[in-house]
Amino acid sequence: MKIGVVVPTVDRADALMRVLDALKGQTLEPEAVVVSPPDRTKLPAEVLTDDFVTVVDGVRGASAQRNLALAALPDGLDLVAFFDDDAVPRVDYLEKMSLVFEDASVIGATGEVVRDGAQEKRELSPAEMTAALNASRTRPTAGVSTVTGLYGCNMVVRAEPAQRVGFDERLALYSWLEDLDFSRQLLREGRLVQVPQAVCVHQGSASGGRKQHRRLGYSQVSNVVHLRRKGSITVRDEIRLIGRPVLASLLGSVRGGEKPERRERLAGMAMATGDVLRGRVTPERIESL
Repeated sequence: MKIGVVVPTVDRADALMRVLDALKGQTLEPEAVVVSPPDRTKLPAEVLTDDFVTVVDGVRGASAQRNLALAALPDGLDLVAFFDDDAVPRVDYLEKMSLVFEDASVIGATGEVVRDGAQEKRELSPAEMTAALNASRTRPTAGVSTVTGLYGCNMVVRAEPAQRVGFDERLALYSWLEDLDFSRQLLREGRLVQVPQAVCVHQGSASGGRKQHRRLGYSQVSNVVHLRRKGSITVRDEIRLIGRPVLASLLGSVRGGEKPERRERLAGMAMATGDVLRGRVTPERIESL
């Protein structure tokens, strides 16, 4: 199958070089790799001059950058793979994924993240990522399992629905939950699966939207309400997706080592709640915070 790859990126040159190196070594070579930064002049010179890569720029935010890259992919692709710029796929990732899509019922798939700095709440070192990928070769793997969402750091989708559905650009900047929204749109048309044979690691880089805590807190309320109103999630989802981060920030604001950050998130959550109560559901407001 012919696969194109989309990599949105913001000011993480070292991480971007790692994912591009991993893509160049794939056992199934991608037909196209599109990198989408807000400003191409901030990319390493070797990326700008690399024939392996197409660069498109001019927008900021994970959703907008992915959509711009999707539009730049060539015609005739079967699949599109999406990677965060700090996610590194194992050398056989694209090959393993392509086999899954021989089942016509599958519309999207996500791989096995064997180490995830975002979940571990620390940035993994390059040595740790390499060790995890090497160790994964001896892990037992089973068949695919059906899921209800794709993990945005690594996901593969059939090209036609990926380009038709696209990503919600109202989920601005860090685009909190854009992968959940995208997944729920796709679920209306086919099956989503998790593929343990397709392995990657996620560095969980310390830079990026998660460090803008007031903005993140605002998104953790406003984006969820927006997705429920557009029908991507249920009221039960809404309660869970807002309740968990609010509770975590309340607890974190009085104990632990993240008190200032958690208090900033609470401030953003309070602002979003006030907007919602006034009848304004405006995820894009974080651009002015």
